[in-house]
Amino acid sequence: MNHSDNEKNRQAPRKWKHLDNFTLQNEREYVYRGEYMVCSVSAAEYRRNCMSMLLASALASALLVVAGCFSDTGMEGNAFLLIPYALSLIEGLLLCWSLVSMLRYGPRLRKYQYEKTVYAAKRKMTGALLGTAAGSLSWILSCLHGSGSVKGTGGVILRLSFMAGFACFLVSLILDRKLSWKKE
Repeated sequence: MNHSDNEKNRQAPRKWKHLDNFTLQNEREYVYRGEYMVCSVSAAEYRRNCMSMLLASALASALLVVAGCFSDTGMEGNAFLLIPYALSLIEGLLLCWSLVSMLRYGPRLRKYQYEKTVYAAKRKMTGALLGTAAGSLSWILSCLHGSGSVKGTGGVILRLSFMAGFACFLVSLILDRKLSWKKE
């Protein structure tokens, strides 16, 4: 096996695959020759929907951060509350980052930008929704079982933040459904 066979068999890592879509023009600048994804709504409506999704997600994440500042007897070491809390908080913050990127890039995205922002935002919304739903459900089940030990100010704030977070992430998901994408 010679050196040229080695180069043919070597593939670029997946995260750099989009660089194959750039070509050098006039020996100075690179031009993107790949696919574009375009949002079917107007630029103003796109911006309004993205801002609304960002505000709803930021509110939900802020509520979860505030809830994490309080402690109560039934909350410490309770995996049924801590795991959904961590999932919701991390996914919510990452969702905000994706939505900021969507606002920055605009309604016409390169294929790799679409995958890193819009497609990723849908996964993060789903994760945040599942986390807040699991947190709310674990509290409801513990109350029905009679062991609803999360009481006091911290417990009330955590419960309310799970429910309000679920509502905010649900609003983001509904607004996201209004944005339809197609190849250009």
